[in-house]
Amino acid sequence: MRFSKLARQATKMNVADLFRKQACIRSEHIAYVQDDIALTFGQLDGRTNKLANALLESGVGEGDRIAILSENTTEFLDLFFAAAKIGAIVAPQNWRLTNTELEHCLDLVQPKIIFVSNRFRENLVASIHGRYLDIQFGEGFENFIEAGANRDPEAEIDSEEGLLIVYTSGTTGLPKGALISQQALIARAQQYCTEFGIDHEDTFFCVFAAISYRFCRSGYCNTDNRWQGYPLRWSGAKNDAAAS
Repeated sequence: MRFSKLARQATKMNVADLFRKQACIRSEHIAYVQDDIALTFGQLDGRTNKLANALLESGVGEGDRIAILSENTTEFLDLFFAAAKIGAIVAPQNWRLTNTELEHCLDLVQPKIIFVSNRFRENLVASIHGRYLDIQFGEGFENFIEAGANRDPEAEIDSEEGLLIVYTSGTTGLPKGALISQQALIARAQQYCTEFGIDHEDTFFCVFAAISYRFCRSGYCNTDNRWQGYPLRWSGAKNDAAAS
């Protein structure tokens, strides 16, 4: 009877709940490292709280999409957990797409905001023709975060709701979007950590090099493999990100 109750409670947990627990338990432990930037779980929790509130204040709410077009960067983690905290959905874009293909993929998800790196902003501008709001990584992104309230948004998010959109390969036509729920992502994270014995003392070195979307040995990946480190954030492991 007690097991059934715990099982029901476990199915209600969402990605934000699990991340908050890690931030509480391991507040001073390093969550990610990229170049000369290192954030603890506590700092990442605070940063994503502000980002989540900035998104809310910009009109992004539960079920709304935000898109990302960038090379590999820790801002993906920032946006992923901020979206999880408010029930928004992240749609990462493949920077190898042509402008026509990129326009198609963005129109499929109708993002409220597109976050883009300097390297690919010219491609984005040529693809969206001013139809979507975009925020560039760097100073613009940091200013956007700082404008957010420094508190947990405390939104009630159903674990069955979507969090991530990935795209089919489009081998017989243009790509189609596939929505993955928070619960499905948690299940994959649990399987990953169990299969490979990942715990809070492990460090995950992430070199993003894959070309096509697949579920792989390193976890679940999108077109650039950048999602494979996310299960480790919930297990308390550290992520060392190496951009390609």
